[in-house]
Amino acid sequence: MFYTIRRVIISSSAGVAFCCAFYLAWFTYERREVFMPLISWFRTARQQELPQTTPVVVSLQGKVTKVQDGGTLVFRGPSASLYRFGLAGLVAPNLNDKADPAERRRGQNSHLFLSNLVSNQTIKLDVTFLASKQAGLGILYLGGTNVNLAMVESGMARVNPDFIKNFSFKDQTDLMTAEAAAKSHKMGIWAE
Repeated sequence: MFYTIRRVIISSSAGVAFCCAFYLAWFTYERREVFMPLISWFRTARQQELPQTTPVVVSLQGKVTKVQDGGTLVFRGPSASLYRFGLAGLVAPNLNDKADPAERRRGQNSHLFLSNLVSNQTIKLDVTFLASKQAGLGILYLGGTNVNLAMVESGMARVNPDFIKNFSFKDQTDLMTAEAAAKSHKMGIWAE
């Protein structure tokens, strides 16, 4: 009887389609990490009216004088003015005393990573949001390296989807893909 049922299912086109669909679902599930960039792309594509380029208010250059935490730094601009900017689209772990010990440790690691990367270096900041004349949020570049992306790739900060809506589609996808990779490899803040 089972032989007959098997023969009917396999010989019918519906049976073949069912077997192919089952195998495709199993294959996709087993290799789901490979499809993370595609998933990130679909998540990003669902947002409305994606700009082609990230809107930049102004570009500033200067030398980093202080890294306050894993997402905020102070740098001296060309006119010797001090600017305080955060890394746009990111949330770094808390470094303050009110945070629990695990969060504070992650904050110290994030702060140390950013300090080692940009302290006393000449940087370029593409300002995406101005809070005041000398403060706001932006995308930080060290040479050709996008520091915002490097923080997410290393697992030292997470992406805040609400704060990247005005980023270009490519920048959004890069950040979301980097966060998914850091999570899957349990890097930085995702290790615990």
